[in-house]
Amino acid sequence: MRYAGNNGDLDYRITLGHREDNGFDQKYDSKRSQFLTARSDYHLTSTDDLQFQFGYNEGERGTGTVDIPLNQPRDVSIESHYEQLRWLRNFDAANELSVQFYHTYHRSSEDVNTILNTGTLGGNPIIVYPTVLSSNVVAERFDLEMQHTLSMSDAIRIVWGGGARLDQIKSPLFF
Repeated sequence: MRYAGNNGDLDYRITLGHREDNGFDQKYDSKRSQFLTARSDYHLTSTDDLQFQFGYNEGERGTGTVDIPLNQPRDVSIESHYEQLRWLRNFDAANELSVQFYHTYHRSSEDVNTILNTGTLGGNPIIVYPTVLSSNVVAERFDLEMQHTLSMSDAIRIVWGGGARLDQIKSPLFF
């Protein structure tokens, strides 16, 4: 479902959706997700524009294999979102400056039922016990960029800029 419109100097669009499938036969790979995206463009002045984008997604996906004890079928819960804010200044037809901030977030979590042992004796496990391993992963990115575009002629254009980015990943099971 999508709705779009404008109000004076503001253009906007909002999209809602749901996706679902049962995956392939003989596999545990179904997927279910809901999402929301939005975008707005606001014309501040005759030379300045402000753009904003947002997206959110959540759901579950199946993973694992029946035949492998350490990779039993299970659902992985996922959530992600992004935000982007961009300011654009058109000095003239040949000279443009933009500054952008971008953020992404992704989280997945799952509980894996497995069997652990404390060692072996003569090739046999000494102590065997079922356990649940929780695998939680959170990844985030923060990004700030500036770009200046200058057209020297119809055949020559100079683009320069800079950026800074911070990536963070947290996963107690893996790290």
